[in-house]
Amino acid sequence: GGLVFETCQRTLWINPERPEASLGAEHFREIEAYAFLLEVICGLHSRVFGETEVLGQFKTFCRERLSTSPWAQWLLEDAKLVRSRHLKDIGSHSYGSVVRRWCADHSRLTLLGTGQLSRKLQPWLPQATVLRSRDPGPLPDSDCVVVAAPMADSKLIELRSELEARTRRMTFWIDLRAERLGFEGDLTLEALFKEIERDNEQQRSILPAVKKEILRLSQARLDRTWCRPMGWEDFA
Repeated sequence: GGLVFETCQRTLWINPERPEASLGAEHFREIEAYAFLLEVICGLHSRVFGETEVLGQFKTFCRERLSTSPWAQWLLEDAKLVRSRHLKDIGSHSYGSVVRRWCADHSRLTLLGTGQLSRKLQPWLPQATVLRSRDPGPLPDSDCVVVAAPMADSKLIELRSELEARTRRMTFWIDLRAERLGFEGDLTLEALFKEIERDNEQQRSILPAVKKEILRLSQARLDRTWCRPMGWEDFA
C-alpha cells in the first residue's frame, strides 16, 4: 500500500499501509518525514550534491500520482525556496559541466558515441560534432575528442593515429570508457569522478545551513496544517 517514489539511488515508500514490510529501511514520521523527503528532492543525499535530476523525477511523480495532493505542492514550493537561497548554481557539477570545463580551451570538438552518456554530455557541448562510435570513419579536424561510448582500443588507436598524422598536431583526448588502454595525458572517467567528488566536498560545507532551513520550513508546514487527507506523516 501507499505510494512508491523511486530515484536512481533509493526507493521511498510514502504512507505505507504496513511499515513493518519495509524491514531494514529507515522510517520517518511527521516533521522528520517531510524534512527527509525535502532533503532528497533538493539533492542533499545524491552522489552529485545539490543536483536537480531528482527534483525533476519528483515533479514527474507528482504529475502522475499526486496531481491533487497539497503536500506534494508544498514540497515543490519549499524545494524551490531552498534552492534559491542555498543551492543556486550548485549541483551543476555533473559529467557535462566537468567535461565542458576541461574543453574550455578547445574550439573544435568531436564527441564519439550516441548512447546515454553522450546524450548527457551534448547539452554541455553544443558545438561538438557527434559521431556514432561503431563506424565513425575518419574523425573531423579536431583539437579535442571526447570518447563517450565503448570502443575497442585497437579502433581508438587507429582513429587517433590517423587524425594526428593528418592534422600534424597532438589532439586533447578525454576517454570516458570504463575499460581503457590509457594514454599518458588523457583525462579519464576516474579523473572525472575525482573532480566531481572534490567539488562535492567543498559544497557540502553548506549542508548544516541547508538542513536547518529545511527543518524550519518543515515545522512551518506542520504548524499550519490541521487536516491531512493524504498526509505526509509516515514513510519509509
